[in-house]
Parts: sequence; C-alpha cells; structure tokens
Amino acid sequence: MALIAELAHSQAFVNARTIQVDHNVGVEFVYIRVIVGGLSRQDLIESMEPLASNPKNSCVVTLTSSQSGIVQVFTKDVISANTANATNAGSIMWQTLNVSEEKETLTTSTKWVTKLEAEWKAPKDSSYLVQWYYERWIKSTSQSFMARVMLDGEQIAEESVEPKDQSNYVGVSGFKTITSQKGSFSVSLQYRSEYGAQVGIRRARIVIFKI
Repeated sequence: MALIAELAHSQAFVNARTIQVDHNVGVEFVYIRVIVGGLSRQDLIESMEPLASNPKNSCVVTLTSSQSGIVQVFTKDVISANTANATNAGSIMWQTLNVSEEKETLTTSTKWVTKLEAEWKAPKDSSYLVQWYYERWIKSTSQSFMARVMLDGEQIAEESVEPKDQSNYVGVSGFKTITSQKGSFSVSLQYRSEYGAQVGIRRARIVIFKI
C-alpha cells in the first residue's frame, strides 16, 4: 500500500479512550493514525470528529477502549492505495480516496469473488460520491459475466452481461452518492461467472470524493 501523506502532528496519550488532538494544520478533514505497542491499530478507532469549537485545528478521536500510545496526523487530502484490500491497511479519514487493483485476475467460480475492498472512517452525516471502474472479459458468447458493488454488505449496483466479443476487454463504470450515518462504511467490487465459463477482470478502481 502506498499512502500519499505528510506527517504534521504527533501526540502521545496514556490510558485514554477519548483524545482531543490539537494538530493546528488548518484543515477540517485529516488522516489519523493510532499507534499502540509500536503497531498501527486503526481497528481501535471508533470515531473521529472535528472539534466543534475549532474544527480546522483540533479533532476528537474516540477509541473502542482505553489505550496508551500515539496519535499521528497527516495533512494530505488525497490518500491512494494500490492494493486489492485496503481494509487490512486500516480505516482512514480523508477527503478523497483512490483504491485500485490493475492486474488481471481470472476465475470460473459461480460464487462471488472480491476484486477490491476498502473500509474507512468518515464524519457522521457526511455525503460522498462513490465512483467505480473495471474492465471485464468472458470466454463465452452464451454465458454472462456478472459483477456487483456492495456498500456495507448491501448491493448498490450490478452488471450481468453476455458479451459477443471473446477477444477484448470492455470498460465499465458507474457512480452513486451515499451518506455516512454511522461514522464508517465499506465498499467492495465483486465478480463471478454465470455458469462456469472463464471470466477475467482488470484495472479495477474505486474513487470516493467528499461532497
């Protein structure tokens, strides 16, 4: 995973669950990383909200339990991940997120296969534009390539197509506006074969913009 981010502030905390972070970077949305025991522990972040009285210079980080460690603040608005599974890298706070998996993967499975998956933290009641793109191929003219986009385990878009061209990849894109109501959400791109013909997918991308 490659994070395009610059460390702007580091703050220690001891036996705390709620931490006020006075980063003074002058932006409302920042990337937060929590380190406990020398390890990045983004799974411990329950929520992160800008401080109401000074939203561009302070925020409040709430953990799932009392811990001791370090909070780091990064200032870049754009964070990119060139991995198929951004969940394992931890949950993050951003204004724009790019996740991609460029390499070709093939399957004959009739069960859903996850190509991309990302989970992140976001302020409650914030709106985002989610965009996706992928290129698909199927070694059949009588079976369908099937794909879907999932938001928190619920399907928000799908494709089921019976291509007539077995030689070339075809690009597919879409978008949806969503609102984060609980402070975190996840998006995944999945694909499969209809009845067992070989299918392929490549250049899969998910981009999220705060709006």
